[in-house]
Amino acid sequence: MTDLHFERLDATDGGKQPPLLMLHGLLGSSTNWRSIAKRLVGGRAVITLDARNHGKSGHRPTMSYAEMADDVEKLIGELDIDEADVLGHSMGGKTAMRCALRKPVWLRKLVVVDIAPVPRSSNFTLLINALRSLPVTTSETRQELDHMLAERIPQPALRAFLLQNLERQSRGFRWRINLDAIAEQMNELLDFDVGAQDQFEGPTLFVLGGDSEYVSNEHIPIIEHLFPAVRITSIASAGHWLHAEQPQRFVEVVDQFLLR
Repeated sequence: MTDLHFERLDATDGGKQPPLLMLHGLLGSSTNWRSIAKRLVGGRAVITLDARNHGKSGHRPTMSYAEMADDVEKLIGELDIDEADVLGHSMGGKTAMRCALRKPVWLRKLVVVDIAPVPRSSNFTLLINALRSLPVTTSETRQELDHMLAERIPQPALRAFLLQNLERQSRGFRWRINLDAIAEQMNELLDFDVGAQDQFEGPTLFVLGGDSEYVSNEHIPIIEHLFPAVRITSIASAGHWLHAEQPQRFVEVVDQFLLR
């Protein structure tokens, strides 16, 4: 198991709701949730985590969803949390589902953001290869690296997201993320195995981007089988990064579900 870096916002109004753990997606970090966490904190504490090989968390050569769920459960124990809700986006959503399918006594409600409990293909290998090609240790500015990356990744917003993983050193930069391990483990990260007995009967919400293709109609029966108490909702005019594209609506949907 890996020690996970986390940031905690304590409840602001003395509320007694269980804390909310928020798990980011591949190549992201806990900072992706910072503005959303501030809106959700209210009557609950909000804890945002860095997954292994991401952000400020420890680096490990492997990162299966079972291992990442182990990391989350280790943190739950260290923080002496008796009951919590868990929300995860993309890779973090799969980690959250893996936690839930173990039927832990501490997990009250589950929120899965725009990912299905199935294997999928992805262009992440292309993104990682593009990042690995950058001469980060000898570059002087982020602008210089952004210009080089633009040759392979034309979308400015995506480049800005990826380059958040850079950390300045006395000379040049370094990657906070463990690119080599992530590249090596890509098949694990794209996969999602379920057992015949896997099922989480607690309250579950799937929040989908209306313009996203990550969850299709053929995935719905699988979701409903694994999570029989599921509610599925879609946010219009939003893609895979719905919490960044429609933050107010996203917060409303999640908050209403957690308060029910």
